[in-house]
Amino acid sequence: MIFQFPGGTIVTWSVREMNAAPQPTLVFHGTKGTLAITRGGYQIKAERWGNGPNREPQTEDSSMPGNNNEQHRLHIRHFIDCVKDRKRPISDVEDGHLTAVMCHLGNIASRLGRSVRWDSEDERILGDPEANQWLTRPYRTPWKLPKQAPISG
Repeated sequence: MIFQFPGGTIVTWSVREMNAAPQPTLVFHGTKGTLAITRGGYQIKAERWGNGPNREPQTEDSSMPGNNNEQHRLHIRHFIDCVKDRKRPISDVEDGHLTAVMCHLGNIASRLGRSVRWDSEDERILGDPEANQWLTRPYRTPWKLPKQAPISG
């Protein structure tokens, strides 16, 4: 998937969970570098285009190797500590929502075979009523949400 953000930042995202990959990897290619994430850690490679004074990397290479169990344990420990001290976790529910939105938009665009434009303020796809229909699914009885205004393109 290719995402373009306000200000011109472009990020491509791919995931390798097939073809007997030894470990599923999320890879984000951005204008400042590449981030590869697995359950065992992450690696950042700074983008290096050319050698001129304006071509210095805008980030530094870094990595955090680890095993699945240790990373998971630290993640849970951090969450419990935040519950106790009321601090905002590194991966809070809002970050999870924004991540899920990007995944859903990529799936919608892929299913429709075209790009979509997202209005993050109203959380709607701009000018595409067909794409907006993919933003919700029918609820099973007896579950329902309060009446909402119809989705418009």
